[in-house]
Amino acid sequence: MGASLTWGPYLNSELGAALPAGADWKSYTQRVVAFDTRFSRGYFEFRGELAFARFDVPNQAAPIDGVTYYAELKQTWSPRVFTALRVERNDYPFIRPASGSTWIARAVDVYNGEAGFGIRTSAGTLVKATYRHVWYNIDPDLRPTLPNGYAVALQISCDMDIRSWFERSLP
Repeated sequence: MGASLTWGPYLNSELGAALPAGADWKSYTQRVVAFDTRFSRGYFEFRGELAFARFDVPNQAAPIDGVTYYAELKQTWSPRVFTALRVERNDYPFIRPASGSTWIARAVDVYNGEAGFGIRTSAGTLVKATYRHVWYNIDPDLRPTLPNGYAVALQISCDMDIRSWFERSLP
């Protein structure tokens, strides 16, 4: 189990013209508190994380909040075969200058689900297939830039020692 905390400015000095008159970019802070955990028993693994965030926004009296979490399950069925499942939600604040000193600050709620199957064809070779679905629950003004989506992926990974290609054989 673990926990983390971050606190401090999240904007940068290049936003001077977009900030309210007399405001310093360092005045707008983010505060994030996160918790994570891992658990395994036998050939079953679980990983998870939960984070809470709060951002100060120029020209807004109240800060905007967000929460994110994920859970990941993996089961190894034999020394060479495994399946995995991951679900996550990221309800994060979308913050950016719009025009002049007007700022957009809205919650963007993103969901993601992913399922995978893997097989080790040899000690150094892994073949993995995954299916992923992403969907958004957001303000209609942001919809054109963030479409829902699907993905199918195939990964083939091979271990190799490149140094051995350049080493000379000694007699």
